[in-house]
Amino acid sequence: MEGRLSRHWDKGRRFLGVRYPLISGAMTWISDSRLVRTVGEAGALGVLAAGNMPVESLEAEVRALKAASPAVPFGVNLITIAPNYQAHLKKAVEMGVPFIVFAGSFPKKGEVEAAKGSGAKVMCFASTESIASRMIDYGTDALILEGSEAGGHIGHVSTIVLIQEVLFRFDQVPVFVAGEWPPAG
Repeated sequence: MEGRLSRHWDKGRRFLGVRYPLISGAMTWISDSRLVRTVGEAGALGVLAAGNMPVESLEAEVRALKAASPAVPFGVNLITIAPNYQAHLKKAVEMGVPFIVFAGSFPKKGEVEAAKGSGAKVMCFASTESIASRMIDYGTDALILEGSEAGGHIGHVSTIVLIQEVLFRFDQVPVFVAGEWPPAG
């Protein structure tokens, strides 16, 4: 199966630097450095959930991931509506986190620029075509489409509709699709 999918997966593989172009969802208080490292060792991208953890805890989790052997690529999910968001963004930038995923709402252009300025690859969620366009204009390196069937902070548009509106319109950045597939029910 992997051979037939390789052609379709190559853009995501190259962008993420992983064997499988899959991103683990960041679940607050669950997606810690141990889970993120395990996902990375399995060949996908693990994402640490900053949630609203104390900044010192975020720093410790990032240090644990950077010290892991073998080193695996990883990201940090920053919730833009969390009280600690600005402190989390500052810490992720200072620590040179390889991937920064903005979630919960939408980052400001200067926040995307600050993340990219640190060398991080930036991923932004998009729940509509207009948001996808805005995040690309802000400089995101990849989009994550999240439809109404997904868990967490979801949009109001069905994933099937969102894919048709965004996936086939925007090809300048890699596009990943979030959520449960096939949808439960």
